[in-house]
Amino acid sequence: MLASPPFSERMALILRGYDGLLAERPRLGTLAQVLLDAQRARAEQGAQLWLLAEEPESDLYHW
Repeated sequence: MLASPPFSERMALILRGYDGLLAERPRLGTLAQVLLDAQRARAEQGAQLWLLAEEPESDLYHW
């Protein structure tokens, strides 16, 4: 994904239930660093990777 030319220069990853996932599986604590590393790698390629986390009080279905 990070080096594939067919992908858009702007990408977003929406994390739903991220806090709950980390609470259930504490060993995934390194996931945040992996995502930030991926974001940094995309930036080095002149592209963007937006990491969006759902907030409990948000309503993603109003779009």
